[in-house]
Amino acid sequence: MPGSPRLNSLILGQLSRVVSFRERRDGSDDARPLESGDASRERVVAARYREVKTNTAGRSSRPRNVTRSARTSRGRSARIALGIGFGLFAALTGALTIASETVRPELRDPEYVYRLKHARKWQAERPERPLVLVLGSSRAQMGVAPAAMNFPDEPGAPVVYNFGYRAAPPLVSWLTLARALDDGVKPRAVLLFIGLAETVTGGPAEVQAWPRRDGLSGADLRRLAPYDAGGTELRRALRTARINPWAVRWDAILGELAPSTRTGSVKFESRSWEEMDSFGFVRFPVEHLWESKRDLLRENARAQARVTNRKSISDVSDRAIRDLVARCRAEGTAVAVVWAPESPWLRGLYCPCAHGRVEYYTQTLVDEVGVTVFPAPTHFAEEDFVDGYHLTPDGAAKYSRWFADTHLRPWLAQVGE
Repeated sequence: MPGSPRLNSLILGQLSRVVSFRERRDGSDDARPLESGDASRERVVAARYREVKTNTAGRSSRPRNVTRSARTSRGRSARIALGIGFGLFAALTGALTIASETVRPELRDPEYVYRLKHARKWQAERPERPLVLVLGSSRAQMGVAPAAMNFPDEPGAPVVYNFGYRAAPPLVSWLTLARALDDGVKPRAVLLFIGLAETVTGGPAEVQAWPRRDGLSGADLRRLAPYDAGGTELRRALRTARINPWAVRWDAILGELAPSTRTGSVKFESRSWEEMDSFGFVRFPVEHLWESKRDLLRENARAQARVTNRKSISDVSDRAIRDLVARCRAEGTAVAVVWAPESPWLRGLYCPCAHGRVEYYTQTLVDEVGVTVFPAPTHFAEEDFVDGYHLTPDGAAKYSRWFADTHLRPWLAQVGE
C-alpha cells in the first residue's frame, strides 16, 4: 500500500534515476533546477514523490469505497430475497396444513375422503336406494365386490358400498364409521367385517391407529380419546404433520399434481383409492404378484396365525365392536357383524382353542349385544385366495354373490320390515 517503507524506498529510487537521466540527457543549465547539487535533486525527488503518492491515493480511494458500497448493497439484497423466500415457504406450509384439514382433506387421508365422496354421490343421485356400508380392513376392501351381488338399479334395491380401510382393526373401523356419520353419510345398514387376527389386536388407540397416523385430524384424536391410555404419540405425530406437511403429505400431493412421478411402492399404496370402482371395491393385483411376493404374504399369514393362537379377543377390540353397534342403533341404522372368509390352509394353522374362541365370541355378541353375526364360509377353495385371507378378484366375485344370496338379502328383508 502507498506509504509503506518498502514502497516508499522503491518510488524514491525510481524518481532519483529519472531526474539523473534527464540531467545527463539535456546537458544544459536551463534543464537544471535553480539550486544545484544533491540537495536540489532530493527536493525534486521529494516533490515528485508527494505528487505520485497524492494521485495514487486519490485514484485508489474511490474504487475501494465504491466496492464496499456495492458489496453492502448485494448483501442487503440477498437478505431481503432470503427473507421473502422464507416468508413464502411459511405461508405455503400454513396454507397446506389448513387446506388438508378443511377444504382439501384428500391431501391428508385420500383413502377415506374419496370413499366419502363416492358415498355422498350415491346418496345424492340415488336417494330412493338404501345405502349399505361395508366396514373392515383390506380383507373387506379387496374381498367384497358389490357389483357382483347383482342388485338391480331400481328404487328400493340397496346400494352396497365398500368403505373398507387398510390396516383397520375393529377400533379403526369404529373410527371410520364415526367419521362417515359425522360427515353426513346416512346408511340404512352397516356390515362390519372382522378377522380373528384383527380382533386379538390389543393396546390403546395410539398403538392400533399408529399405522394410519398421517391421516388423522384433530377431530379424530378427540374421537379416539376414550381409547387412549394417556399416550402422546398420536398428538406428536399430528403436530409433526402440521409443522412439516411437505414430508408427511408428499405422496398425496404428488398424487394430485404429478401422479406419473411416484415410485412403484407409492403407486401400489394409492391403488386403494385410485383403482377402486364406483362401489369402493379394489381388486387384488394378482397379475403383478410374483412368486416371491406371494411367499412373503403367506409367511406373514403364518406369523399372524402364531400370534392368534396365543392371544384372546382383546378388550379394546371388543369395546370398539360394542361401541360401533351402539352408535348404529343410536342413528337408527341396522348393523351386523361378519367373520371374513379364510382359506383352508390358513384355517388349518389355527389351534383348536383359536376356533373355540371364534365360536365363543360369536355367541357372546349374539347374547350380550343382540347383534346378528354371520359366520365365515368354509367351502371356498385355496385358489380363491392370494395369501390365505385376501381373496383373488375371481374369489371376491364368487364370495360376494354367495354372501348376498345366503345372508345379505334375507337379512335386509328382515331388518326392513
